[in-house]
Amino acid sequence: MHRSMAAALRAVINASLKVGPSDGGNERRRF
Repeated sequence: MHRSMAAALRAVINASLKVGPSDGGNERRRF
């Protein structure tokens, strides 16, 4: 379960980075 959550979190962070790390990455990380 924990690994699944970590994988999902990593995917979300990766997606936010793809969208733009300097374009509101923190806001997207808030989740």
